[in-house]
Amino acid sequence: MGWLPLPEEGEYTYDLKQALPDGTEALNVIHLTPEGVWMEDSTCQGHDCVDQGEVTLENRYERILSNMIICLPNQVVLQLYSPEETMELLGELPEVPKEEP
Repeated sequence: MGWLPLPEEGEYTYDLKQALPDGTEALNVIHLTPEGVWMEDSTCQGHDCVDQGEVTLENRYERILSNMIICLPNQVVLQLYSPEETMELLGELPEVPKEEP
């Protein structure tokens, strides 16, 4: 499990390498832009994860898999969250100052 932030400008890729239970190495290439994320490449057969397209904050409720891209053979799940949702998941929401009467 890990967190990859969307860049404020530009774009980048992240190579996720991991050993699978059968002893082989899996590689998923994750592409991130300020608008969203997609699986650029994968060592899995079929490349269904690559074909799932881009997840953005604007399209995530219209996609069949919502905010996720799933690579079952490589056991990888990408999920896109807004900054506010991420802070809530981490339990680090800043306290809102209470107004004094």
